[in-house]
Amino acid sequence: MTTAADMKTKFLEFVSFSDATIEDALSDAELLIGENWTWRGRELGVMYLAAHFLAITKASATAAGREVVSETIGRLSRTFARTTGASIGELQTTAYGSRYLSLKHIGSPHFRVIGPWWR
Repeated sequence: MTTAADMKTKFLEFVSFSDATIEDALSDAELLIGENWTWRGRELGVMYLAAHFLAITKASATAAGREVVSETIGRLSRTFARTTGASIGELQTTAYGSRYLSLKHIGSPHFRVIGPWWR
């Protein structure tokens, strides 16, 4: 089972998050993925889905839901990332969610080969 320490090692951008916050994201990811994945990379899928949840949390905690990508002090200027409309359910809005989706297609195929079919 993946721990908060595992997440902080793999995703350095979440080192500042509390272990409790990371473990909540991991629990949610475990619940959503369930035991349906037959592939050995299930834990990796859990990590990327949890990372997606954490990235959404981070984006919504900065600048009224928008992630600041640049800031200038002289003559005041701010530039925000395009996170408008991002929510936990929109997996493609983060790199982590997109990676999870690609892993999901490997780990939970919509078909299963039952063999040997050549006999």
